[in-house]
Amino acid sequence: MNKLILTLAIVFILVSCSEKKESVIQSDLELKMNNIAEDYVRLVLNIGQYDADFVDAYYGPEDWRSGLKTDLPFDSTAYKELS
Repeated sequence: MNKLILTLAIVFILVSCSEKKESVIQSDLELKMNNIAEDYVRLVLNIGQYDADFVDAYYGPEDWRSGLKTDLPFDSTAYKELS
């Protein structure tokens, strides 16, 4: 009886820890939201070039930070409106 319980417990643990191999199909809404979120993060990183206090911490992909548009002129009027 103890062997049966131990065997069932081990099988349960192994099944619980296994990865699901199901393919996840993202809906159009999820894809649009991901694109909006990515655009927002890139925008914030670009603004952070001009205001050191704007981006407190960034833990995302390093190529997003290194791929910033550095040739953009600073628009003080837009910055004052956002502040």
